[in-house]
Amino acid sequence: MIDPGAASIAKAVDHRLAVRRSSPVLRDAPLDEHLALHGYVVLGSLLDDERVAGLARIYQEEVLPAWEGREPDRWLSTLMVDDASLSLRISDLVEELVWPVLSPAFLEGSVDYVLGDLSIKPPGPDTELGAHQDYSLVDEDEFRSLYFWSPLTQASVANGALHVVPGSHLYGRAVRSVTVRTHFMEVEGEIEALTVPLRLAAGEVVVTDGALVHHSPPNLTATTRLATHGSLASAGAPLTLFHRPEPDGDVELYEVSEHEYPSLIISLSKPGGRRLRTVPSDPDGLSPEELAGGLARYRSLVSARAG
Repeated sequence: MIDPGAASIAKAVDHRLAVRRSSPVLRDAPLDEHLALHGYVVLGSLLDDERVAGLARIYQEEVLPAWEGREPDRWLSTLMVDDASLSLRISDLVEELVWPVLSPAFLEGSVDYVLGDLSIKPPGPDTELGAHQDYSLVDEDEFRSLYFWSPLTQASVANGALHVVPGSHLYGRAVRSVTVRTHFMEVEGEIEALTVPLRLAAGEVVVTDGALVHHSPPNLTATTRLATHGSLASAGAPLTLFHRPEPDGDVELYEVSEHEYPSLIISLSKPGGRRLRTVPSDPDGLSPEELAGGLARYRSLVSARAG
């Protein structure tokens, strides 16, 4: 756990930023620095109308038939369904449409495509996805976990646009998985006040750091909001998953394959791969002291860069 002392929190923030700056991923240096410092960067309209339509067809022709035509009544990712073979098929189809136009933005040999999915937010007041961080794909003491997100229709606050907390990847939890969830109940109000909505057009792509705190409000329109989403990791880094056998026990880090990953992220069972190391138990929530200290250090870094 980060010591709530201001000096310790600042040191942790500086260390995480240094790790990210030491392993650039984007060809455009200013955009890469924006990603390292703020935890997200909008790359622009990379997906043209044809690719956006192709991604929407995956939902209509692959996903809905598998669900017998019934849409979910809550937010759902195609990675988080019981049929792992369907998840992997969708991932391959997303890769075919997205990666050819996304990969040129990255330095050659910097990242690997891991998995892709469709993010489905049907209409309804109960479709909010609360503040959270995405899972750690790799050991982030050495490597980087990244995600991409792009709406297939105009994203608005009304239909549940992605909201981010800039800089939160530098002080949020570094150990994250289905059995090591992050929550923000103690600082829910503060987090909500810090979020920035990303009102992206269809086909615009944002890349986020896996540790970035983000959420999306409910879809209060009459139509389903679809988006494509996927994960990237430092090239050659072992794909890993944190597992905590007991609620208050230590956390074990396992090496896993991308083929078993979809089933593992909806399961509480122990991964079957090689155990790499054990991490001391750490509270899942972000404390008010950690939030205040991390936010202060992040703002000082932003001010120093602007000056």
